Amino acid sequence: MINNVRQFVYELSIPYEVKSEIIREHLGLIIKMFGKDAIQIIKDYLNEVSEK
Repeated sequence: MINNVRQFVYELSIPYEVKSEIIREHLGLIIKMFGKDAIQIIKDYLNEVSEK
């Protein structure tokens, strides 16, 4: 028997500007909490993610 199940992936529709503001606020808090080391850690993480 063939399984005729449909799957849908929904993504919240948020304007780019709003996403940018939310991300900047969070990153700003992280940098305030952990200092400038956080910047290098974030860069390293982004390099890892972009290589995948």
